[in-house]
Parts: sequence; structure tokens; C-alpha cells
Amino acid sequence: MIFLLLCGAELSLLLILNSGMLVYTLDDAYIHLSMAEGIARGYYGVNPGEPAAASSSPLWPVLLAPFIFTPLAFWMPLVLNLLFALAVLLLVRSIAMSFFPSTAGGIRAANLITLASIFAFNLIGLVFTGMEHVLQLWLALAVVRGLMRLDDDGAVPFFFIGALVAGPLIRYENLALTVPALIYLMARRRFSHALIAASITAALTGGFTLFLLSQGLAPLPASVLAKATPFSGDDFLRSLLLNLVRNLQNRQGALLSLAAVLCLPGVRSQKNRALAFWAVSAIGLHLLFGRCGWLDRYEIYIWAAAIMVLLRLHAGVMIRGLESRSFAFAAFMFSMLTLCTAAPYVQNIATIPLASNNIYQQHYQMHRFATRFHKGPVAVNDLGWVSFRNEAYVLDLWGLGSAEALALNRRAESASWMEQLTRSRGVRVAMIYADLFDQIPPSWIAMAQLNLGRKRISAAAPAVTFFATDRKAVAGLKTELRTFSRTLPPGVSCVLFYNTNSFK
Repeated sequence: MIFLLLCGAELSLLLILNSGMLVYTLDDAYIHLSMAEGIARGYYGVNPGEPAAASSSPLWPVLLAPFIFTPLAFWMPLVLNLLFALAVLLLVRSIAMSFFPSTAGGIRAANLITLASIFAFNLIGLVFTGMEHVLQLWLALAVVRGLMRLDDDGAVPFFFIGALVAGPLIRYENLALTVPALIYLMARRRFSHALIAASITAALTGGFTLFLLSQGLAPLPASVLAKATPFSGDDFLRSLLLNLVRNLQNRQGALLSLAAVLCLPGVRSQKNRALAFWAVSAIGLHLLFGRCGWLDRYEIYIWAAAIMVLLRLHAGVMIRGLESRSFAFAAFMFSMLTLCTAAPYVQNIATIPLASNNIYQQHYQMHRFATRFHKGPVAVNDLGWVSFRNEAYVLDLWGLGSAEALALNRRAESASWMEQLTRSRGVRVAMIYADLFDQIPPSWIAMAQLNLGRKRISAAAPAVTFFATDRKAVAGLKTELRTFSRTLPPGVSCVLFYNTNSFK
């Protein structure tokens, strides 16, 4: 009830800020919706006839596709996330009850952990991203619950195998949980279960890779290749080390490494030894291959799994506290620990409406310009809102929606590739973060700058620059921009550059 009330309050505030419109806190949510739109129309990508793996999740756009042409399309990511979030809370309580006695004190402790998980696991923040991270979190906790069941009574529950298989199909990072869990199963001599889970996981993830290759794409989604440091350099080992160092410099990455250290005492317990090694291995894999941050969503699945394992390993201390009737002190200390370790997640609760408003003021306004004023092909570096519900061609210069752009961007020594792509696609307008690119084609003409009206939270930059990629488009674009600027929400400005040569 507390969780739903908080979500209701956040929703009310963001609807007020966005003139009654539901807008998610990340533009990436609209990449999934755009991909779902393509799937529903029979192609895989954001533009017909141009395959692209723009989505970070193989399955999330598929879940959205059946609703994409219904009035529920815009609301389905929120509805699904709310349902999965409630499932997360039920699962957290189930896990907590498994290592506390069924006494009044034990029930209170389990309830406290469940309540704290709303904040410790960034649950409200994840719901309003409109992305797949809540489902990823639920599957991660299902793996933890399955491992604990295996330790408690030797059973290998069906949901455990399902979570091992489904996790990587929601987000590839869940392989950090699946691979150590398969080794765990073999260590417990559950060879048939390990073989079944490994075979299905390999078949489904491998099958998706073969599908991408059949479309002329890379073996991994473009979003993975563009954002995952270990896969973005020619020297794999060096890139891996750099990714590890970057994660350890992140606050939550450092806390994850501390969680791994705190799991190590569990190896002295015969019952929990394998569970502790599983947690340490999973954390290590994430720190090597994964990421932390960006609205505190990348590390949540492994963070939640680590916290629940730590509670299991150190439950005896809390149980002794319950038995000595020091529950109030234990509850206070646990709450303080939660607030300290999960401080960024708690802070997110206050910024969700502003993060949503960023996307409304910037990306949705770009969508309006592209679909209502320009009504033709455009180039962008943030693909989501501009491509969703847009019948015209959208060129993604960052490369998520264009395999060609991704390849050219990586090996380019000049900006000529941007000029080449826009000309070949008939694109005469580019809406980009100018500072994101090392060079801008000298033939492009800066026409205007769209500025946020409130503090930047989730937008990658506070201003988007509109370029005419062809001098012949200047007059028409100037007229379109003047008309567009008069329709912007209060606080948002579109400043026209009358002396275009002054832009740098």
C-alpha cells in the first residue's frame, strides 16, 4: 500500500508538470516502444526496410508489441512495471520469511525488510523509467530464492530454472547470475538441471544472436555494443580492466565490492558456502562486464541479489537480536544502513517528476517538431521519442537504430560520415547534442537551440541544436522553427540563430 501510494503521488506530480501527459523518465523507454511498433508491423528496427537492434532487451519490446496499436500503448510499460514491482515485494518478503522464525518478531523483521526494499532497490525510480529493469530485478531475486530453496531442502524449483533462462533474455547482464548458478547446480550434483538450464539458455540467447546475424546485424544489440566498455575497444583485456576501474570508482560499484567482501565469511558455513561463492562470482562478473549508474538502474539487479544473500548469511545476528527483544534497535540500525547504502535511490524519489519533465520538454518537443512541423526525415542522436509514432525516416547518428552509423561513428576520423549518411537518406534536418560529437560537418548550418525549462535530471544535455544539413533547407527550416517555437510549453525556449556563422 505504501509503495502504491508513493507511485500514485509521483504519477500525479509528473502529470501536472507535463500538462496531463504520461512521460517516462528516460527516452530509452520510447526506443523499446518504437521497436515494439516495428515488431507489430512485421520488421525488426525503427525504420521499415532497415533492420536494427536498438533495444537493450531482446524480450521487452516483444511484451509491448501486442498493445502497441491500442490506447494502452503509452501506459503498458507503467502497468507492467507496477505489476512486476508488486511481485518483487512479495518475493522479497518470501525470501525474508525463509530465514526468520514465524514469530511476531520474525514477521515484523520480514515486513521491515520488504518496506526497506522499496527504497534500497530503487523500485519507484525503476517503475517510471518505463523499461525492463523491474522485471530483471524480479528474475534476479527469483534466482536467489531458488538457490536458497536448494540449500534448505535440496529442491530445484521450476521457477528457478525459468528465472535462469529468462533473465538474459530480458537483459544480458543477468548472465552474471545464470552462469555462476549453473556452476552452483553442478557443484550440488544437479547435473540434469544444470544441463537443461544451460541448453535452453544457450539455445534462446544463441537463437537471438542467429536472428540478428540473419538480419545483417552484429551478434549483440547495438545498445550493448555502444554502451558496454568491454565490447567497445580493440584491446578486450584493457577495456575489461578500464570497465572494472570505472565501476569501482562509482559509489554503488564500490559498495558492491564491499558486499562481495562481506559475503566471504559465508564460506566457513557448510550450508551457505556455495551461496556465498555464487554471490561473489556474480558481483565480480558484473563489475567486469556491467555498468553502474544512469538513473541508478544498471546495477540494481545484482545489488538486490547481493543484499538478500547478505541477509541470509548474517540472519543469525538479526535472529539473536529478535530473541533478546532488541528489535527496535535492530530495526533502527537496519533502516539507517539502508538509507546510507541506498542514498542515491532514496534521492531519486524527489527527482522522478523532474526527470519525466526533462523528457517532455526536450525529447517530446523534438518529436512534435519532427511529426507536426517538419514532417520529413530527420537525424538525431537520441532515438526514442522522435522515432515512436513517426512515419518518416529517422537516422540515428549515435548508431542504436543504424548499424551503418554505429560502425562509421567508431572508426571515423572526420565528420564526413555524418554528411554522407544524411545525404544518402535525404535528411535535411539534424537535432543533436552538438557537444556529443567531436566534429560537426562544416557544411551543416546551426539554426536554433532548444533549451530545457527546468533543472536537468535525465536528459543527457540541457540543449539540443537544430542543424540544416543542406543550405537549400535553411529558409523552410527557419519558418518551421519560428512556428514551432510559439507552441512550446512554458519555460522551454527555442532560440533561433540569425547569424548562423556565430555557432561553434
